[in-house]
Amino acid sequence: MARGSTLLPARPLPGVVVIAANALAATLWQVAHPADGLVAAYRRDPSLSIVGVDDFTATLTRLLAATCAGLARR
Repeated sequence: MARGSTLLPARPLPGVVVIAANALAATLWQVAHPADGLVAAYRRDPSLSIVGVDDFTATLTRLLAATCAGLARR
């Protein structure tokens, strides 16, 4: 699986970005759209929430930008 000095799979860079976007979006969606019980807990104590419900797009964009920047440096 090693490719040069990195551990990235030997696949075209756009494919790696799509895989990363899918993995990040799937995980982040669950965090940004919690069950009703968690929403109530977050309202009582906002420090429990890592990502706000309205932060999905902004957070995903920031994570993908950081991922792409890191991949561009390889």
